[in-house]
Amino acid sequence: KDGSGFYVSPTSLVDKNVPDNADQRRYPNPLRVPSAVLPRTVGQQGIKIGSFGVAIHGKTQKAVPFVVGDGGPKIGEGSPALARQVYGMPMSDEINIKNRYSGQVDRAEVLWVFFGGEAQPYDHSKAGDVVVNAQSAFERWGGVSRLAK
Repeated sequence: KDGSGFYVSPTSLVDKNVPDNADQRRYPNPLRVPSAVLPRTVGQQGIKIGSFGVAIHGKTQKAVPFVVGDGGPKIGEGSPALARQVYGMPMSDEINIKNRYSGQVDRAEVLWVFFGGEAQPYDHSKAGDVVVNAQSAFERWGGVSRLAK
């Protein structure tokens, strides 16, 4: 907005208490909040923006709970925080041109499970709660023990 070159990463999951579309606080931090895209076909099953799910890497069985942050054409898109964690890497605020694709999975190696009925509004002042709430939704679903079945 001010011409400084700062890039805002907008999503459909927003903090409605931050009315300025050019204010990054309005949206979950993609480097810190694991979030995924909701395909229309999954949305037709009752999943909404603000619902939760879990992405499971098929080879490592690494399970990462996430919030549904946006809509899109197909399953498989997620924030850098989600991609890095699913791949077994730590989240990082130091994303640059050399490591921007670290954690990206281009093959059908990730199982996506979306949980219904738990859509919650986003509050930037409690951004850490998104991760906690996603983990709680995963545990209510059955967590790691359900994955083992």
